[in-house]
Amino acid sequence: MYHKIKTITIFSMNFDIQNALTQMLETKKHINYNIETLSNYNENYQNSDIIICDLPVLCLLNYRNQMKENTYLFYISDYKNDLCNDYYEVADEVLIRPIQLEYLNKRVHQIYQNMKQGEDLWLNNTYLNVLIDSMPDLVWFKDINGIHMKVNDVFCQTVGKKKKEIEGKDHCSVWDVKIDDCAKTEDIVEKRKKDMSI
Repeated sequence: MYHKIKTITIFSMNFDIQNALTQMLETKKHINYNIETLSNYNENYQNSDIIICDLPVLCLLNYRNQMKENTYLFYISDYKNDLCNDYYEVADEVLIRPIQLEYLNKRVHQIYQNMKQGEDLWLNNTYLNVLIDSMPDLVWFKDINGIHMKVNDVFCQTVGKKKKEIEGKDHCSVWDVKIDDCAKTEDIVEKRKKDMSI
């Protein structure tokens, strides 16, 4: 299993948020992170995983467009005196001053865990795909309703369809038959060594 380092960027005129987050993150096991505070938006932040904006900005979307796709964006608002006109539409989460650092700590930890779970899911799915695609026999997984959730390359070759045409479909749609005779259809294909369309 790999453990990617997460980058947290804070735009602020002081280090209060960074100090609080660093203290929290150092108490958690298996969290790899790089955290920095920047005093203006001209510095490099495009590859950050979590961004906390504690500096005034007129249009947040301009900065959001420069971030990578799955960056989680906090915006800290002065509410009544805030000049930013789009923070509720653009930010993933808005915090109102004065911010509660304990709450921010919990949220950053939750977001980190969610990102890690997503990456672990992707990695495990990749492991499974490589495993089943290396098998010489048909391999498929169905849900309780008989919908194909995952198939291997041999299954695709056998039915003469791509994975995107199979996954999410029932037996009749996959095998181009009108009656769900799953075992019978698969037995015929195995014996003929050809898909049903030939």
